[in-house]
Amino acid sequence: MESKHISAHEADEILQKWANESQRVCFAVSVCGIAWHSHWVGTLRSASMSRWILAAGHTTNMLCTNEYKEIIQTEDDDLLGIRFTQPNGFTARGFEVNLFVEKRDCNEEEYAPLINRIIQ
Repeated sequence: MESKHISAHEADEILQKWANESQRVCFAVSVCGIAWHSHWVGTLRSASMSRWILAAGHTTNMLCTNEYKEIIQTEDDDLLGIRFTQPNGFTARGFEVNLFVEKRDCNEEEYAPLINRIIQ
């Protein structure tokens, strides 16, 4: 898997592209490499500058790209993702938010095993 650090502005550009294309995005939260709620799959909407909303079923998640000290874009043959780590003002170690899209069509049940690859 290839990865590189990107700025909040670059992350916003990628997320805007996903929103414009109505990409199905998986929103996963993890602590110390253990993911939960990787079943949140939906489309993104821009709420305002650097704020993104993903609604999945009865759950709404929000992400502010400018609230993270480290943003990493990851990519392999199947996935394109963005990992947000070290949130400003939050001291829990190992907390991160991962957003990723599948490059090929798959159903929602296939997303959970894929999250393990994106958070490694």
